[in-house]
Amino acid sequence: VERTGEAGGGFWATLRHATPAGGTVRLELEGDDGAILQVEIPRDRHEALRPQLGERLYLRPRRVSVFLDPPEPVPRA
Repeated sequence: VERTGEAGGGFWATLRHATPAGGTVRLELEGDDGAILQVEIPRDRHEALRPQLGERLYLRPRRVSVFLDPPEPVPRA
C-alpha cells in the first residue's frame, strides 16, 4: 500500500474502512471498477502511512486470494 504508483505493477483503489486487528490493520478499499478489496498491512506500516478514509492508494499485491460467489442452484424438473 503506497501513495504513489512509481514502482508500477499495481493498481489504484480508494480507502473505505480501516479496522485494527492485533498487529495488523485490515483495510477495505474500492477499486476503480467498484470491486471491494480487503488488504491486511502491519500496524506499524499503517501508522507510518496514516491513510485517510476516501484517499486513493496504490496497491501492489504480494499474495492474492479470490473468492467467487457460489453458483446459483439449478432447478430440478
